[in-house]
Amino acid sequence: MLHLTTVHLKREKIKTLLVPVCQDKPIHKSPPLVALIEQALKLKEFKGKKDQEVVLYNPQGIAAERVMLRGLGKAEALDA
Repeated sequence: MLHLTTVHLKREKIKTLLVPVCQDKPIHKSPPLVALIEQALKLKEFKGKKDQEVVLYNPQGIAAERVMLRGLGKAEALDA
């Protein structure tokens, strides 16, 4: 089951955090999320392309066991 909620990333324990990432445009402003996305984009297997995924375990800067980053592709191809 998927449960969506707003949390303080540095204080609240999270089992899995799912972060959508655009290939060509930043869509997050939260410094901890921006840092995680930058870390993921340095990996050769993740560039934010549609349906790409990468999992980071126990990342520094947030209280999550794992962060799954999911590529959305190019921002212009998305709709609300």
